[in-house]
Amino acid sequence: MSKPKKLTKAYLKKKEKRLNKRVFKEKLKLWRDKVIQRDKGYCQICNKPLLTQPKNVHHIISLSSVKRKYPDLLENIDNGILLCSYDHKFAPNSPHQSGVEFGLWLQEHKPEQYNNLITILKNLKV
Repeated sequence: MSKPKKLTKAYLKKKEKRLNKRVFKEKLKLWRDKVIQRDKGYCQICNKPLLTQPKNVHHIISLSSVKRKYPDLLENIDNGILLCSYDHKFAPNSPHQSGVEFGLWLQEHKPEQYNNLITILKNLKV
């Protein structure tokens, strides 16, 4: 029979970190599924149905910023958009090619979502 692990501070901290990571991943998966459902499985830029293609759910405010500064945006579907692979990474107005162009596209084509994000960011205390 093996000895039970000592309940040291380091052990408890490691266990808590592992649990927090699991909870974070579960929240992220739920958020992703809600964005796909809201966008009805279509790329929001080219309107192509993403039946068998990869579904790229993009964070408008980056995930690293959400983790560091804006945890309230983690589960907010206004901070996500469904894109096909091309529009996600390679199109001229893709969020990865030009954040400014993508921001302008979002403001023009998804004004309610854009305005909701702007309002949330203004109201958050950083």
